[in-house]
This record gives sequence, structure tokens and C-alpha cells, in this order.
Amino acid sequence: MTQTTHNPFFFRYNTPFDTPPFNEIKTEHYEPAFDQAIEEAKQEIKTISTSAEAPDFENTIVALDKSGGILARVSGVFFALTEADTNDSLTALNEKMAPVLSEHSDNIYLNQDLYKRVADVHQQEKEGKITLTTEQHRLLDKYYKAFVRSGAGLEMPENNPV
Repeated sequence: MTQTTHNPFFFRYNTPFDTPPFNEIKTEHYEPAFDQAIEEAKQEIKTISTSAEAPDFENTIVALDKSGGILARVSGVFFALTEADTNDSLTALNEKMAPVLSEHSDNIYLNQDLYKRVADVHQQEKEGKITLTTEQHRLLDKYYKAFVRSGAGLEMPENNPV
């Protein structure tokens, strides 16, 4: 892939309503943007999961929700375009990035340290130790269920590892 000097994904969009500047986005922008965005998201997740602070809604759930901003921006544009107006280059990149993005997602939702923090906040709410707004409860529930559905809470018997 050709590196370009100006990758629109790395800058705030200077467009009405902060819409993607499709006229500036080239196929060669996607892969480096995905690569950098995944690295940044990994660091954000590491910061959350290794925090010495006791888990609370702000430092765990809000931080998790805010993580991966560039990745969400790149993915949103890329997948909207591949669904609406794809070409051979985008299809090939989609095939290349699918396992990378899947691995990244697995690395988040199977991260036991991160899951423990999310589960702790979930337990705090369940026990009435914290009171959340409806929106906050929905956000916590969304993440807690995503971890559980991914298998993060499963305990593996020592004599039967996968």
C-alpha cells in the first residue's frame, strides 16, 4: 500500500456536520488508518484494564466507550462504502482486515482484566452501591452482555483447557 502524506482519518473533519470528506479519502488511506487506529485502541484498552484505580463507571465503562474513536471513524466509512460502492481493491482490503479486526475485538472482549472491571461495576449497580441513570445503565448492560456473550466470564477447568 502506498503511504500518503495526508490521511483524512488522522485529522478532524473540516466539513459540515463533521461528515467524512469522501472527496479526500483514497483507498490507500484505509489500511494505515486501520493499523494506527488498532494500535491506539490497544493502548487505550491496556490503560483501562491495568488501571490501579478501583473500577467505577467513569474509569471503566465511559473510558471503554470512548476508546477506539479513530477505529470507529475508519470502520464506519470503510464498511459503509464497501456496502454501497465497492471495488476490487476495497474487497481485497476487506478480506485482509476482517481477521485483524476480529482478533482486535476478541482481544477486547476476552480480556479477563477488563472483564473483571466491567463485571465489578455491574455488580456495584446490582448491589445498589451505585445509582446510574437509564442511559448509564443501558451502556453498562451493553458492555457487560458483550463480554459475557463473548465468553469472558467462563471458567476453564485446568484439566480441560481449550
